[in-house]
Amino acid sequence: MKYTPWFPPTEKPVRPGVYQIKAYADAWFRRWDGLTWYYGAETPAKAAQRSEPYPTFADESWRGILKEEA
Repeated sequence: MKYTPWFPPTEKPVRPGVYQIKAYADAWFRRWDGLTWYYGAETPAKAAQRSEPYPTFADESWRGILKEEA
């Protein structure tokens, strides 16, 4: 996959979607709906299906997914 540069947790994504986050796992993804982060998963597809809001302020750096590999 190709990604954007990393953004600080104080800056939120402009568009809803799935983003990679810097977390305890090597590759971890979290969904953003424009207002709320949701629990993450190990793949973008699984993260897109998560519907449980993350209960605390998400304080991880994040980056966007530019293109998924075919």
